[in-house]
Amino acid sequence: MSARKKGGKKTTFSLGSILRKQAIDANGGVIGLVEDVIITMGGTRPGALLSIRDRAGKVTQVSFTDIATISEVVLLSKAILEGATPMKPAGAFAPAKPEKIEAAQVPPPPPGLLIKKCKKCGLENAPDSKFCISCGNSLA
Repeated sequence: MSARKKGGKKTTFSLGSILRKQAIDANGGVIGLVEDVIITMGGTRPGALLSIRDRAGKVTQVSFTDIATISEVVLLSKAILEGATPMKPAGAFAPAKPEKIEAAQVPPPPPGLLIKKCKKCGLENAPDSKFCISCGNSLA
């Protein structure tokens, strides 16, 4: 089984590698699993269709010319599902925006311990600090 890509590059797939793959339309909607490949011989032009079965048992047939790519899934170049909302490529897999992180408050040192006061910003640091936690200035 082979399919042509743009630019004339030929890619070959075995029938077994296509069967049972998930089929996804151009809007990102999951159509179902590829159940069969239907080949039409004769006439002016031979043709091939993918038979895709959804979870409810409905079968959809899609022409091989409507396949954008085949990898872990079969990605179609057109929308099949009605009412599917198109995915936004930039935001589809973007990480969530981090929430504002507040600076941790340094607890006061226990009574009787000497604190190191920063000469640059005046912040009181823990007695074992080598650098100011506010501005990074050396406390040595």
